Amino acid sequence: MEGKQYSECQIQNFEDSKLAVTEKDPIMRIKQPGDEIQEGMHGCEEKTTSDTKSWSTGFLMNMESTVAEIDCVSIGVSSNDIDLSVLHPDGSSLPIMGKSSLSEADDEESESHTWKKLGFEPTLPICLKFEDVTYKVTVKGEKTPDANKYILHEITGLVHPGEVLALMGPSGGGKTTLLNLLSGRIKLDSGTITYNNQPYSKSLKWRIGFVLQDDVAFPHLTVKETLTYAALLRLPNTLTMQQKKERATCVISELGLERCQNTVVGGTFLRGISGGERKRVCIANEILLNPSLLLLDEPTSGLDSTTALQIVKMLRNIARSGKTVVTTIHQPSSRLFSKFDKLILLGKGSSLYFGKASDAMLYFSSMGCSPLIAMNPAEFLTDLANGNIKDKSVPSDLEDKFFPRNNSLDMKHGELSQVDVHEYLVEAYAVKEAKLGKTKLIKPLLIDAEPRMKARSSTMEWGATWWDQLSILFRRGLKERRHEYFSCIRITQVFSTAIVMGLLWWRSDASSPKGLQDQATICYMCFYLQSLQAGLLFFISVFWAFFPMFTAIFTFPQERVMLAKERSVGMYRLSAYLLARMISDLPLDLILPLVFLVIVYLMAGLKSTFTAFSLTMLTVFLSVVAAQGLGLTIGAAFMDVKKASTLASVIIMTSMLSGGFFIQKVPVFMSWVHHVSPLSKD
Repeated sequence: MEGKQYSECQIQNFEDSKLAVTEKDPIMRIKQPGDEIQEGMHGCEEKTTSDTKSWSTGFLMNMESTVAEIDCVSIGVSSNDIDLSVLHPDGSSLPIMGKSSLSEADDEESESHTWKKLGFEPTLPICLKFEDVTYKVTVKGEKTPDANKYILHEITGLVHPGEVLALMGPSGGGKTTLLNLLSGRIKLDSGTITYNNQPYSKSLKWRIGFVLQDDVAFPHLTVKETLTYAALLRLPNTLTMQQKKERATCVISELGLERCQNTVVGGTFLRGISGGERKRVCIANEILLNPSLLLLDEPTSGLDSTTALQIVKMLRNIARSGKTVVTTIHQPSSRLFSKFDKLILLGKGSSLYFGKASDAMLYFSSMGCSPLIAMNPAEFLTDLANGNIKDKSVPSDLEDKFFPRNNSLDMKHGELSQVDVHEYLVEAYAVKEAKLGKTKLIKPLLIDAEPRMKARSSTMEWGATWWDQLSILFRRGLKERRHEYFSCIRITQVFSTAIVMGLLWWRSDASSPKGLQDQATICYMCFYLQSLQAGLLFFISVFWAFFPMFTAIFTFPQERVMLAKERSVGMYRLSAYLLARMISDLPLDLILPLVFLVIVYLMAGLKSTFTAFSLTMLTVFLSVVAAQGLGLTIGAAFMDVKKASTLASVIIMTSMLSGGFFIQKVPVFMSWVHHVSPLSKD
């Protein structure tokens, strides 16, 4: 059996490089062709085998020419397994590839078959390279050159397909900013970011999946509904509806969500799936598109260590399918930290380390920084990034450099300041980059995928037509707000108000002067009105202006994060969303006013003809639509519930006062308010 595309990329990495270990620096690194083989390699021999009875041996034969060029490599083969490892100078064996890695070729073949069945092309491998990435912001109120604050300063890194790169460091170190730069969400000030040696373009938008730190999902939709609607809207329109639904089902199975697929996602005020399951749902939302590059912002935040480990293991499996994975991480456990392939340690926007995650401790130990007590490696590295050297050894040259300076000492505690430690680590890493050579440190794989990268942009403008978007969003809106339609509080509010109004206007006789006064006034109002029952109808209009307006005000502020997330990935057109949102509210806006009006009509003794009832119902319905539209507009303009509610109260009160019921003659300079008021009697 021939190796698949990802395995070939992995083999090519071995062909283009050699592993070298020096006695002075026990840290292993990739040595590029042309470098002289350093000393300290004695006792290492090549080992091969002629056993061709198993698949593993067949895979080994494909690697035979590659392995022959690698020094200090040990290969062990059995009928069921193959183990490839590198010998360390101290005699220990560090594994490179084992049985689990080789079995991935079969997984890739199965995955490729699945993609073809669902109408997808196989995963496009992307090699992400960024060099001297710098990002700064201008401090408000400052116009001097020093007003610029550097968030990131000359960050360099490289991650290949099949690898998981962790961005680690203290809060405020620039991890999320770097992730946003890599995703193309914000523009960098200087430096380069390339994807298979190509700059960012719109065609890459569909190749990149971005998982936010906060779990953004509709709480009242089930897991299956969430992923199915996302698939219908996001997947290319070249797929049928059935293929899109099958893709959603496939992703549910891949991420182990079958058990909770019919459970609501839940949220702050609604109990649903667990935090780990909710995080997997958010990741599944991005995996739907089969992205080549998956970026995640603190996917383990708020999770216990066991659940966090499961999430990272899942990310490793995703990466092993040929995807490139980059994630920020804050406080990983030691087991979790060992699952990362590469690591970038950031401190105050500067790079303190880039390389294999397994070599990070050796790197800092080689310069004299090591823990004096048993400590989690991630905790040790984060402390160094913060400049905290408590319970850690200090390099002698760091003491020699800073102790003579009185202003660099913390006289109270007798310790080096955090600034001194940070400066030393930044300088030390810069020396390492200069020694190894930046071009060799970040030499990417050569992947010729430019035609496929450009071809995607012309076929994926929208995942569905405008009408399909409207239909899908309408159905999603109905299911998301089904709890509102049968809300006990809302139904009780409408019924109780209708009954109170019916009792106040109980069987009033419009033919008598007293009955006419009752039906034409509200409480203390005793004005002469031009039409019968105008007071009652006016109160009905006011109620059904307040009710839908203040309900609609909450729409956009509450869905702002979801709307921004879905719009950022080109999920649907804004016009389709707005219209679907209004239409999905129609059942609530029609049924409740109808029930309300029937109760009031029967109790108040209004004109009981079909024409009169229909005209009254039409008036109420138009009042509801106008109030709802005004509420959506106010909510979208402010995106803040308090501010929007304040303005809505002012508008409603102004409309009531200028409608012609409280004041018969509105001043000329205020007449325009009377004409634009939805509660005007004219």
